[in-house]
Amino acid sequence: GRVRALRVIQTELALPKSMGPRPFVVRQGTEYDLPADWIVLALGFDPSPCPREGDMAALAANEWGGVAVDENQMTNIPGVFAGGDLVRGPTQVLHAVRDARRAAAQIHAYLSARSG
Repeated sequence: GRVRALRVIQTELALPKSMGPRPFVVRQGTEYDLPADWIVLALGFDPSPCPREGDMAALAANEWGGVAVDENQMTNIPGVFAGGDLVRGPTQVLHAVRDARRAAAQIHAYLSARSG
């Protein structure tokens, strides 16, 4: 019953059919498994506190029950990073993208420092 991977598939933007957002189309033959120990869904518009059981119990909570992070998007567990709705609650996608970029840079720095 443990998570080992998340199955993903590549997509690309399709040509617009009318005014409005461009749809995504699946790139056939690009499906693969992305290794993972945890998968946390951050979907919806109502704040949903992080579950405080099992492995998730070790994560520090912020004031509304989401995951607390420092200025580098790292949680209280070294090497575990979070952002977006899981940290902020429902908000604009711009904030999630900014968190993801900051976390990616900090993950790179963290791993680079560990490998010497």
